[in-house]
Parts: sequence; structure tokens; C-alpha cells
Amino acid sequence: MLRCRKPGCYKWSSKDRKRNNLDNIAKDLLFRAIDETIFPRVRKCKMAKEVWNTLMLIGEGDEQEKENKLTVAMKKFEDFKMRPGESIDSIESRFTKLTTEISDLEKEIPQKELNLKVLRGLTKEWEVKEIHEEESREQH
Repeated sequence: MLRCRKPGCYKWSSKDRKRNNLDNIAKDLLFRAIDETIFPRVRKCKMAKEVWNTLMLIGEGDEQEKENKLTVAMKKFEDFKMRPGESIDSIESRFTKLTTEISDLEKEIPQKELNLKVLRGLTKEWEVKEIHEEESREQH
């Protein structure tokens, strides 16, 4: 910002105007994207970066909150099963969402355990298909 000769008077350079405009656009996009229940917590932020940092703090929570989220996610993982009539695409989507949630909470589950969880969570009709495929492979 350039200062003009009058006290308290500022002249913006084209670079400053462009930066301010981009910040306003980014802040507007963030405001439009957030839930109305969260908006009061960020509405007084002056810069887009401030809004972003506040949202990150809200999303992460404190250590106790993270631990609670991880406990809930791990319980969902333990109980994970294919629902009656559920498609493979649907179970894959649910499983990916759950494992991403767990990973975001900084808990890594070995790939072998992930594979076993999916296989054990399939309904009986899929077990029959799996056995049939194994028998078919053994015969060839």
C-alpha cells in the first residue's frame, strides 16, 4: 500500500488491489461452502487464510475430541459388515470412507487387516461365490 500525502490516506497499488480482490473471492467461496452452524465462528475473520485456519481448528478439534472420533471410527470398523441387498460398489464406498476417516485421525491399519475385514464382512451369498471361484481355480 502506498501512503499519499494526507494523514490516514492510502493509495492501493494494482498489485494490492488484485491481492485484496482474490482474498475476497476466496473468503466468499469459503463462506458459501461452510455449514450455517459453523458460519458464526468464522464470520469475523478478515482474511481468507484466517477463515481457513479457523476451519482447520474446528475440524481437528482438541486431542480429547480426536481420540473420541477415533474411538467411534474404530468401533464402526470393528462392526463393519455388508448390509442385506447392498451392492459391491456401495460396500466399497462405505469402506473407503471409513478407512479414510481413520487414516485422517492418524491411525494406520495394515492392508492385510483391511482385506480380512472386507472378506469377513461379506454376506453368506458372497462366501458361496468365493468358494466356487477357489474351487474353479484349483481345477485349472
